[in-house]
Amino acid sequence: MDHLQKISQEDLDTIYAHHQLWLDDRKKGQRGNFSFLDLSDLCFPEKATLKRVLIFGSRLTAMNLQEANLEEANLKNSDLSEINLSGANLSWADMENCSLTRANLEWAEMMGTNLHHAILVNANMRFSGLVMTNLKGTNIEGADVKGTLLEFRRQRPFLAEDQTEGEEET
Repeated sequence: MDHLQKISQEDLDTIYAHHQLWLDDRKKGQRGNFSFLDLSDLCFPEKATLKRVLIFGSRLTAMNLQEANLEEANLKNSDLSEINLSGANLSWADMENCSLTRANLEWAEMMGTNLHHAILVNANMRFSGLVMTNLKGTNIEGADVKGTLLEFRRQRPFLAEDQTEGEEET
């Protein structure tokens, strides 16, 4: 990821403002595209609305996106190590091949999120909602999943620590 372009905080703010206009009216503004950028030293507004944003192949290490709305965002192949996504809405986001090492995902909503081949080593996933989430090939070694809601095409959801011996996941 050494080939990533750096942008200024002013550039980030401009792209974000155009994205907000686009979310309100597709004829105004422009969809936010932060792809192939190093955003690690920059800041989005508190509780940022980044619904449907493009952040493909970017670096957002140690960024604070607490309670951000990243619903349907494309974060594929991005480095999100040590990012704070606590309370964030990541529903239907594409996070395939993302590095989320030591990320804070506590209370994050991840309904339908694609975490295929993501790296969640030592991540804090406490009390997150993983309903219909694609975890195929995902590395969650050392992740804290206490209280995490897991639902895999089941009729009733269950908590990770509630699974009894012999109960099958389908």
